[in-house]
Amino acid sequence: MAELAIASAIIGAVSTIAQGNAQSKMLKSQALDAEFRGKSESLAYRQRALGFKQEGNRVLDRMLRTASTINARGAAANLDPFSGSIGALQTTSLADGAFDFWVARESADYETDNATLAIEGSKYNAANLRQAASTAKQMSYLKAAGQLAGAGYQYSQLGGAPGFAGGAAPNDLGASGYGFGMRDDTWGGYGTPTMDDYSFLSGHQYKHSTRNWTLY
Repeated sequence: MAELAIASAIIGAVSTIAQGNAQSKMLKSQALDAEFRGKSESLAYRQRALGFKQEGNRVLDRMLRTASTINARGAAANLDPFSGSIGALQTTSLADGAFDFWVARESADYETDNATLAIEGSKYNAANLRQAASTAKQMSYLKAAGQLAGAGYQYSQLGGAPGFAGGAAPNDLGASGYGFGMRDDTWGGYGTPTMDDYSFLSGHQYKHSTRNWTLY
């Protein structure tokens, strides 16, 4: 019965460690996946940021073409491009272009910030998952040790460890309870104890009756 408990505990401990290792590997895999998703999201954000920057460049290009067209038509009509209706048209065109350019640049900066947040967030999640993996592995070893310790205690309670419970005592004195039967067959409660018998009983209080020696 005791041996069966020990075997069961060993099997359980091995199973616990195996489960802990499996959980640790799964969490580490999730950490790698989190980092990969972060990089992928960051790349997507940066691509959108690049698109907004390119849009800003196109706005500037349109502004230059519009200004050139207004100037050319004003010159053809022998008009001052910086005053009157021509000047007002130039101002309106530049204001609209500047606003569109500002929107494009702000959008690019926003997407760039999102890309940075995606990377940092993935690193944070991955670190937490790796910590959880390490904890899961450590806890499996601790649990396995507890299982083995419990089995050892149960083994000792079931009589797995030998001990003196009656029967022969040291120096072949054959102690049983408080009565002693010495190895000298001429004395076992009936004869006279030898010097070896006195040596064994040294340090104890005892009395001698006509039937046996009794320790107190």
